[in-house]
Amino acid sequence: MSLSSITTQEHSIDDSRHGYSMHDWNRFSQNLRDLSAQQFVQVTAEELAKHSVESDAWTSMRGIVYNITPFLKYHPGGKRQLMRAAGKETSLFNKVCGILYI
Repeated sequence: MSLSSITTQEHSIDDSRHGYSMHDWNRFSQNLRDLSAQQFVQVTAEELAKHSVESDAWTSMRGIVYNITPFLKYHPGGKRQLMRAAGKETSLFNKVCGILYI
């Protein structure tokens, strides 16, 4: 088994992508605009479904919508895994990640 790739039953983690580790994400995300003070808006399932491509990916978990586009290239399981949740309400986070990122 390669040290740069760990495979579990659920997904694989590829840390061979230089510059896209969780450490890099933490550094990058510090420069993102804080939207926590913004007014919340209702997002319908139809609107959420429109955001299901790599250039514009949203997902909803526990009733909260997230723009996951900036995180796609940093996701430990790779873009493909995260895109499984794009454009829809998902419970995949709980099934795959559990409490890893909470």
